[in-house]
Amino acid sequence: MAAVLIVAAGLGIANTGFATAETVADRCFDHHQFGQKPVPVVKTADDSEVLAQVEWGWNDSIGCYLVLDDHAVDVLRAYASDLTPPRDEAADPDCEDRRGPIPVAKTADGTKVLASVHWRWSEDSDCRLVLDDQAARTIRAAAAIPVPTYTDVAAGRDHSCAVRVDKAIVCWGSNGDGQLDTPDGQYTDTAVGDTHTCAVRTDKALSCWGSNSHGQTDAPEGQFTAVTAERLFSCGLRADNTIECWGDNSSGQADAPEGQFTEISAGGLHACALRTDHTIECWGWNGNGETDAPTGSFSAIDAGGSHSCGLRTDHTIECWGWDSRGRTDAPAGQFLATAAGNDHSCGLRNDKTIECWGDDSFGQTNAPTGQFAQISGGYLRSCALRVNHTVECWGGSSSQQNSAPEGQYTEVAAGPWYSCGLQTNTSIQCWGLNPAGQTDPPDGFFRAVTAGGGHACALRISRSISCWGHTANGATEAPRYRYSSVSAGFAHSCGVRTDGAILCWGDNSNGQTNAPTDDFSAVSAGRAHTCGLTTDDTAECWGDNSNGQTNAPTDDFSAVSAGRAHTCGLTTDDTAECWGDNSNGQTDAPTGRFTAITAGSSHTCGLRPDGSIACWGDNSNGQTDAPGGRFTNISSGMWHSCGVRPDDTVVCWGSLAILSESSPEEVEEAEEVDV
Repeated sequence: MAAVLIVAAGLGIANTGFATAETVADRCFDHHQFGQKPVPVVKTADDSEVLAQVEWGWNDSIGCYLVLDDHAVDVLRAYASDLTPPRDEAADPDCEDRRGPIPVAKTADGTKVLASVHWRWSEDSDCRLVLDDQAARTIRAAAAIPVPTYTDVAAGRDHSCAVRVDKAIVCWGSNGDGQLDTPDGQYTDTAVGDTHTCAVRTDKALSCWGSNSHGQTDAPEGQFTAVTAERLFSCGLRADNTIECWGDNSSGQADAPEGQFTEISAGGLHACALRTDHTIECWGWNGNGETDAPTGSFSAIDAGGSHSCGLRTDHTIECWGWDSRGRTDAPAGQFLATAAGNDHSCGLRNDKTIECWGDDSFGQTNAPTGQFAQISGGYLRSCALRVNHTVECWGGSSSQQNSAPEGQYTEVAAGPWYSCGLQTNTSIQCWGLNPAGQTDPPDGFFRAVTAGGGHACALRISRSISCWGHTANGATEAPRYRYSSVSAGFAHSCGVRTDGAILCWGDNSNGQTNAPTDDFSAVSAGRAHTCGLTTDDTAECWGDNSNGQTNAPTDDFSAVSAGRAHTCGLTTDDTAECWGDNSNGQTDAPTGRFTAITAGSSHTCGLRPDGSIACWGDNSNGQTDAPGGRFTNISSGMWHSCGVRPDDTVVCWGSLAILSESSPEEVEEAEEVDV
């Protein structure tokens, strides 16, 4: 066999020393049939230049993996911008029979996997291993982008912001009102409200942006040392230690008291401040006792939705106000800081670990381990600044689908109240509401992912299909075959087999799983109907036709997407054509060319050749307010849509507002009905 070639491999990998190299090599050779000697890492797929060597490592959970020594890491960093994908070559049966793909470890112990390598074959070099383009992009990104560090973090309702060490502000989450659109400049402090953001500039002037429905972004002039924001109002601490508030004053929350203060915090409809004599004064709505601050000496204060917490000078925490779900039941012990969210509270202990209490329906009290320097409580989540100046958040939000986990993605799939993404390392990450386990994807390496009503499915590298989530109607029971694509509908799923036949499984109450016997190249499962693209470019649909959603036009199509009660397709001349229910204008496709199309519940989005996104139809939750910029992949769910940008990050828009206040039990029940 010719020498095994690898285009590149993981970065940031420590040297293991290979103390058991011989044993590991023998074990992995038996498993993968190559690699008893060190494997060359080459710059390009044509073996034009050898850069470094890799050897085998072993981990009981993932088995054999490839690990780089320090020299290989340094060389690959230097050559990261020159990495090229392998040539598009046909696979050889002898190569396919070998065990693969093979993980490339990000750490020497194999616990984190950066990418995977695949078998390729050519007449010149026989079987060899190469990284695909996705993995090459991952390597380049890992080499080029440093881990950001921060000095301040603030968690809000549907978005969060942090001040970087270079004094720039970075925001993430929902951007329906421009609350993420930070003005240029340098800042020292930031605060987030429901749909607006405020920050203190390095010259001590205030800047606010986002929704101004109640004047909450009309920051006063002058010099300030701190700012706080909540729902529809904001307050600032002036350089002379006085307080000024602006915005909604329906409950007196903007009527700041006179006097000298050192700290201020805005809650739902109230605010609290720490006077220079270490006493607390609160004002605004007091329907739950949230302004009835206790007496005594305090060193810090934080106001939540309907309660507040203070850090006493003896380092204990005391909370007051509405005590539903134990949000004011602070634990005993010594603390350095406190944070009050909407229905939960958290404290930073003396050992710099975090403890939270109160409502945990979205995981907002499941604080991460480790040491932290700062903490901030949001609506249904919290964020904290680690001692190494990185930011970590946990819990949920009423727009959880807007917050994709950190990482790089090549594909995204939007469900009704959750989303999933295929990462560049071919693993899957899901986020959002999780009453039936639909955000708990299986481990492994995958080619594609699709999100249905209460379940999701993914196509493995081996071309088998794995599904997870709600098991009603057998929607997760994929037949055992080799597939080229998969699509998850509301309560059924379909896959195109490698021989061109479509197989469907799950709910068949409207005949949506009764696939015709033609040869197909693609399939899309909707709520109660399914559409496929035949190999002669015709669209064929079956299942529920109550709104004409299966009456496909006779044009030639290159893509098709089934929504709730409508269907859209891309014709071979790259124009969009839709049919079926048009009660919200979801079939009124705009003119112009598109490269991809995706149908949601009552809206549709298309990706244009320049990478921009155009959406049309129902916009009751902002699902057609696509952000600007370029994208490479799009997907529409019930009330939101998501896209992958060229830098492999995911951006989502729209809302889960319809179910955001529901209990997990109510959401699970909703999965089984026509929502």
